[in-house]
This record gives sequence, C-alpha cells and structure tokens, in this order.
Amino acid sequence: MNARENFERAIEALNRHDMAAFARSYAPETLVYDPQNAEALRDRDAVEKDITEFIRAFPDIRFDIVDLLADEHTVAGRLQMSGTHQGVMVTPDGDIPPTGKTVTSEFSVFSRVNDDGEVVEEHRFYNPADLLAQVGVKQLQLG
Repeated sequence: MNARENFERAIEALNRHDMAAFARSYAPETLVYDPQNAEALRDRDAVEKDITEFIRAFPDIRFDIVDLLADEHTVAGRLQMSGTHQGVMVTPDGDIPPTGKTVTSEFSVFSRVNDDGEVVEEHRFYNPADLLAQVGVKQLQLG
C-alpha cells in the first residue's frame, strides 16, 4: 500500500469512528507531532488513545480531504474537520466539559510511510487556540 492509499483509508476509518483501524495505519514505533502535545506520540497505542479521546469529545466528527499530494512514501493533506463538542475534551491543560458547540477547523498533515504503507513519522498542523475558542474557551493560560 502506498502513502495515498494509507491516508485515504485512515480518513475513512476516522469517519467510521473505527479508532483501531485508524491506528493500524501507523507503524508500531511511529512518531506523531501534534501542536497540542508537548511530546510526540511515540507508538501506535498512543495514536489510538489520542484519537479515541478526540472522538469521545466530538462523537459526530467528520473529516473531508480538501487537497492531497502523495508519492510512494510521503503524503501531504489538507483536511476540513467538523463536529459537535458533546463529550469531555482532554487537553494538556485540563479537561473541558462538553459545550454543545459546533466546530469547524482546517488542518494539514505531512506523513512519511514505510514500505508497508504505515506512517512512521507525521506532522500535524492546525491552530489549537482556534479550536478551543470555538468550544468556548475564551482565555488561554500561557507559561
């Protein structure tokens, strides 16, 4: 499986809310850099835990691919995400109770995959402050 096929399957799994299938698109010892996390996610289990927490917070979440560029071992994607904050949102600064607010956010992903098509390194690009503002967090504590 190449990078494009892996990416498209991962997004399909997200939209089915099949977190295990999503996590299987990552190599066992993957590295995922996400602006919300101070440390990289360092393995497939961490990726599954992260997406499970996110989907619990937004159980009706939907991801749409806007742009996708790929070759055999790399993929760059721009996505649109939308959902309703109906569950506890886990953040490094504490949990945010459900607000019932709808969020829409665009983000980008750059991934490298191995010969089996699994993500070995991923960089996610989005604005966490925008997402938090949409769920009603008015002030961010810096420091």
